[in-house]
Amino acid sequence: MWGHDGAMMGQSEAMEFYNQEELETASVAELELIGENSGTDFSSEKIFGAFGAMTAEIEEENEDETRHQNILKQAETLAAKFGRTIPETKPKPKNEFGLTIYGYWTEDNVYGLPDIPGIYAMYECETDKKTYYTKPIKLLAIGESHNIKADVYQLLDNTLDTENPNMITPQPGWRNTVAPGHDICFSYTKCEFSDLNRLATALIENMHPPFNKPLTQFNYSKTVIVTFGQNLFFPKVIRDQKQAA
Repeated sequence: MWGHDGAMMGQSEAMEFYNQEELETASVAELELIGENSGTDFSSEKIFGAFGAMTAEIEEENEDETRHQNILKQAETLAAKFGRTIPETKPKPKNEFGLTIYGYWTEDNVYGLPDIPGIYAMYECETDKKTYYTKPIKLLAIGESHNIKADVYQLLDNTLDTENPNMITPQPGWRNTVAPGHDICFSYTKCEFSDLNRLATALIENMHPPFNKPLTQFNYSKTVIVTFGQNLFFPKVIRDQKQAA
């Protein structure tokens, strides 16, 4: 489709080019004329199918709700003019996740951890006293968190107490499991709030950290996790799927 400036437009751009007022005031004859000049048949089933696919894609990617509603209004206006319907296209279920692991923060600098939702890992580590280089040597636990910094502070104070199996609940004396001269450090990864439990469960089930309670069942659909960054001890790829009850 051609824009007002004469530049060629793709179909998806064409659908967002005309504002709602223009679509509401344009007659069917005017739209058909525009279509003839631009090679876009506004009355075809194909364009309304594309509207359905666009709105599903926006919903799947959690894009701006205002844009979503604007496109729906445009589609409904065109559909009403040409007596068409908009096919309902549901977003595909999300089952692939990329997690970048950031690390490492020792007890001396956990104030540098972010106060965001995410997943954190705790390790036994060695720290070079001259270079301050931190090297994890053993994974101890993985925890899901609504606020990473706050939960790590609570964990180090040994005050974290929850029934959520994906939160770390070390027993008194847990520090005695760390070898003399070794430290504790943390890494974290960001993820959507709605995916926290799903991803933490998959990580714990596959990695079996000693401070986490063993999990017996994965109650989510097929989940594929690819890890990047400081992913020592993390599998590069994790594949998990719902198990039969």
